[in-house]
Amino acid sequence: MQQLSVLSGPVSEVKEKPVVGGEIIRFRIANRPVYTDLPANLANDDAVKAVGYERGEFFIVALRNQSTQTVYEPPVPSTSVGLFGIIVGICLIPLWGVGFFILWLIWQNHGGLVKKKAFILEAKRLLEAA
Repeated sequence: MQQLSVLSGPVSEVKEKPVVGGEIIRFRIANRPVYTDLPANLANDDAVKAVGYERGEFFIVALRNQSTQTVYEPPVPSTSVGLFGIIVGICLIPLWGVGFFILWLIWQNHGGLVKKKAFILEAKRLLEAA
């Protein structure tokens, strides 16, 4: 995962761009170009605190509008392993490849969700600090 950092300051040059599955919001914080896919409601000169990482430009993972005290953050994914998938995988073990493949897919998905959850919780922690 990328190293998270905090950026704060006034917002300027807010531009929204619709994309498939949502929209990208590009703006500047303290004259530094940033962007996010969070559904944030921002206006010029709002004071914000953002947590994110460098991805060419600064990509915002979580954002607090300090002018309105509104927090924008992604939902924390559930890390519970699907019981249905485990049952189907175990039932298909006699077909060797299929059952083990399904169990392996469930295990890989669970590991990715655990990492994503930890990443989002770290972003929330940095946003709430100071």
